[in-house]
Amino acid sequence: TIAGADRLFDRKEYAAAVDEYRKALLIKGSDSYANGRIAEATRFLETIAAENARLKKLDDEYNRLLVQAADAARRNDLGREREKLTEALALKPTEIYPKNRISEIDDILGKQRIAEENERLYAENMKAGQKAFNEERLTDAKSSFEEALKYKNGNQLALQRIEEINKILAQRAEIERLAKLEEQQRLEAEKANREKYDQIIALADADFVLKKYNEARD
Repeated sequence: TIAGADRLFDRKEYAAAVDEYRKALLIKGSDSYANGRIAEATRFLETIAAENARLKKLDDEYNRLLVQAADAARRNDLGREREKLTEALALKPTEIYPKNRISEIDDILGKQRIAEENERLYAENMKAGQKAFNEERLTDAKSSFEEALKYKNGNQLALQRIEEINKILAQRAEIERLAKLEEQQRLEAEKANREKYDQIIALADADFVLKKYNEARD
């Protein structure tokens, strides 16, 4: 009946409503109201079908992108994975998984960039330190090796180079200390000899004067 079809229409059961309207038309013949409702229900059904097709296409594309992202993850290609997840999130902005995973990837990539920069600066300072060491600029070399340790804390090679330099500097300091001590002793001996010489000269002069005096008296 028309009333039954209207109830189905109001419950948005459009396909069932169309069937009921058509059954009513078989009984009543031409009915503009029923025909109008059939046309209206048909438009709703077409709209729903189109929306369902759009959503299916969206789901298919979203899932395809997630598969590509997962494949990139298996290959440890985080850049590609992030790219595909970003495309997926653009299709479904409210989805939690791609949003969270992109955040995780950004954190990983950020740490990788820091590690790569630290590696670069470490290598740069180690190279500068070795160059300075080869050129006997030990203080500069030590500073470069200490700078390298900032980027690789506890690095054994840098620590070994610093230890070598400290030993060389200590040896040189000891040699310098001994040289200064030797020079000081030499100067002190020279001074003592000069003072002794001056005393001898003074005594000789005094003896000479006394001799001349005695000769004059005679």
